[in-house]
Amino acid sequence: AVSHQQHRRFRYAIDRAFSVAGSGTVVTGTVIQGTVARGDRLRLAPSGDEVRVRGIQKAGVSVDTAHAGERCALNLAGVERDRATRGQWVVADDATTTCLDVRLRMLADAPPLRHWTRVHLHIGTADLSARIATTGGEALTSGSSGMVKLICDAPISAVAGDRFIIRDPSARNTLGGGVVVDPYPSRRKMPRTVRAAQLEAMATLSPERALPGLLAVSTAGVDLELFGRAFNLEPAYRDLLARESGAVVVGEAPPRALPGGVVEDVKAAIVDTLARFHSEAPQAKGMELGALRQRVAAALHADTFDVLVRSFT
Repeated sequence: AVSHQQHRRFRYAIDRAFSVAGSGTVVTGTVIQGTVARGDRLRLAPSGDEVRVRGIQKAGVSVDTAHAGERCALNLAGVERDRATRGQWVVADDATTTCLDVRLRMLADAPPLRHWTRVHLHIGTADLSARIATTGGEALTSGSSGMVKLICDAPISAVAGDRFIIRDPSARNTLGGGVVVDPYPSRRKMPRTVRAAQLEAMATLSPERALPGLLAVSTAGVDLELFGRAFNLEPAYRDLLARESGAVVVGEAPPRALPGGVVEDVKAAIVDTLARFHSEAPQAKGMELGALRQRVAAALHADTFDVLVRSFT
């Protein structure tokens, strides 16, 4: 499905690539999100090659721009024909992934899908091999739907809301299909209930609804870089959503959104803990930052806590 939502960065699915004498590499495809203009510097994903848009054609006519929902040809400078292939994307953000949290619906006549089954994945114009990781290792029965992980054999580019189809390894029989919920799941271990609540927020497929939902259940805050990448958002709009959600943005690499109430609680706990520490050990020079974090905000990343403490002083 083509998204016409605003505030999305450029994404274009390549379905064909060829060389034109005197022009170099030309690709054809569909603008899925955002806008492209002649002269834009972009990337191929998942390869990461940098490209420049030398020209744009719609229905054989040269134009200056193309928008979401339109088919067009792009003349790309800086890349050889063999590097631009069907299945790749032309994007503003070159983020790639090999692990997707998805909502999958099985066809009524498909055989049960067991944990770690190999499947053939069709997403965008790409097709590749992947494995299914089911929650708790339980099989998905015919006609059922649920959240699963797709572990891809090769890097892919995907964002929340992308549709996909899975087939058996021979790619002859369709097993089911669904939608990408979180293309960049955290590798940090967390309670299953917390992760389920995070996925419920992401499953709205709306960044405006997902961010407040994530903030409500993520004690360590929300990595805004990953959040923006997951929804393919313009950075300025991503930051606006954080402010409108009442979050305090801490740090820059990456920026992390923390609920305003959490920041106030941490601040009060730091003051209280340090007062008690100096009362009990008046000769001590001070409390180590790591020890302070373990006492008052163990869930926060060390660098986030460091920036937060500096912002208080």
